[in-house]
Amino acid sequence: MDDALLNVKTYKGEDTDNLSVFSKKFAPETPLENPPPFVLEANRLRLNNASINITNENRETPEVVSFKNVNIEADDFQVLDVDVFADIQQMNFVYNDQLVVENLKADFGITKNRIDLKGLDLKTTESMLVGDLTLLFDERGFSDFENTVVFEVDFKEADISTNDLNVFTMNLAQTKTLSLKDNYADR
Repeated sequence: MDDALLNVKTYKGEDTDNLSVFSKKFAPETPLENPPPFVLEANRLRLNNASINITNENRETPEVVSFKNVNIEADDFQVLDVDVFADIQQMNFVYNDQLVVENLKADFGITKNRIDLKGLDLKTTESMLVGDLTLLFDERGFSDFENTVVFEVDFKEADISTNDLNVFTMNLAQTKTLSLKDNYADR
């Protein structure tokens, strides 16, 4: 698919985003006692030059996140209810107009309480990371990221630029490199 655009938006005064409202339109009027799970599968997924924008007009800064120039080739793509899995062979994108991910390869999974990137091979313009990464979270998701999200990492090799990290936090010195090779779990 070429030039796909996904805009997920929570309007001022609303609690639910437009994508959630849209997806609920497919629910039966009378809920089934034991509904079958929603399943969507593809042997191969390919996106070229896609864009994803998430905004929330209830926030002081409505722009939550944007991914531009998203290119992905993935095998064994599966959506199972709210869980998504894929063997990402190649992916690149620009995050929030600040971070260029030149290549990402991983066995990816996201569920209600975790994100897994197994066999991760990530390269930005200034960093590289090889290993496994898991983010664990509760029902609040990322709403209180600093206090509730637990990172479990097992880096085989990682050289991470503070310039890349400062996209997420402005507390680090510029143009430094952190070299890591270990496993770790913490908030």
